[in-house]
Amino acid sequence: MKRLFYKGYHLLSALMTIIVYLYRFVLRGTLKPNRMPLTEGKQIVILGNGPSLNKDIDNIMLKKSDVVVVNFFAFSDLYQTIKPRFYVLSDGFFFIKNSQSQKITELYKQINDITTWEIYFYVPYWSSKYVDWKRILSNPRIKVCFYNDIPYCGNTTFPWLKNKLYEHGWASVEIWSVVQASIMLAIISGYKSIHLYGVDNNDILSIAVNSRNQVGFAQGHFYDDSAQHSFRVCLKENGEPYRLSSVLYRYYNTFLGYQNVADYAKRKGSVVINHTKNSLIDSFKRAE
Repeated sequence: MKRLFYKGYHLLSALMTIIVYLYRFVLRGTLKPNRMPLTEGKQIVILGNGPSLNKDIDNIMLKKSDVVVVNFFAFSDLYQTIKPRFYVLSDGFFFIKNSQSQKITELYKQINDITTWEIYFYVPYWSSKYVDWKRILSNPRIKVCFYNDIPYCGNTTFPWLKNKLYEHGWASVEIWSVVQASIMLAIISGYKSIHLYGVDNNDILSIAVNSRNQVGFAQGHFYDDSAQHSFRVCLKENGEPYRLSSVLYRYYNTFLGYQNVADYAKRKGSVVINHTKNSLIDSFKRAE
């Protein structure tokens, strides 16, 4: 009787997971997500914005690789030097009004003005409800592409359904990092050799709380100057500071997300290699 109860409970939970997924998909999904155009014989390199990128830039395998950059990378001089093939954004921070809206507007203008090569610009499909991409990125060399970031994951999913949804790009693991979104895009697009640089994810080691009870970090990004590394407060999209409990919860989910991505990569026969020496990510193979 007890076993039957648990089976019924699990089935009910699985059905509820599907209902929640479908509800989210109706609100923010597309049946025709864009894949990355696979270049046969090439591996893909994903560049995070961690401070280690300054040290590793000369060792990055660029010649035989398609390159992905993320977030505010276009503010770096490396953007025009590397000429990446793909640009990926995932955080809702970039698409709705918040305390950093002016900086984000400047980012889009920068990308639109200085991109002189063909680039594929990937954003979640739901962002089109808030951003007029055709107007903001009018440069004909920039192709705006959409992907689904709707999660279908956890212990109450049907594995066969999850694999099918992931394969078509209709669902994903729960995305807590733009690097995770980039890896998932690379996997479903057919890339089998995926290399990560600048994915330090170790700013938690410098976490601190100032005299105003604001949580922040002493580390920054590779394109910041040293003065900006002194203390960076963790802010929500509305400009309010996070509580320490919320910051730690986000870190838990972020690293769990990397493990989910690693599990999917293994199922699809893709190898993800982390070249970032001091990275705290423990889900992927490390470069020798």
